[in-house]
Amino acid sequence: MKLEHDTPEWLAAIEALILVAEMNGPAMFARIGMMRALNQDRAGSDATPRCKRVKAYSIVR
Repeated sequence: MKLEHDTPEWLAAIEALILVAEMNGPAMFARIGMMRALNQDRAGSDATPRCKRVKAYSIVR
């Protein structure tokens, strides 16, 4: 069984946090990495797309 902190999402998040802490890197990348790692089990769970239907318009000349 693979440990949770060994997944690619967590490794990327940890690397981004170290970059921010040691080299004053972009904090937004660390935040994005952490959000992706925390929500990795929910990614792709919705099979249906979340978009609205397009309204039908006709061209009037």
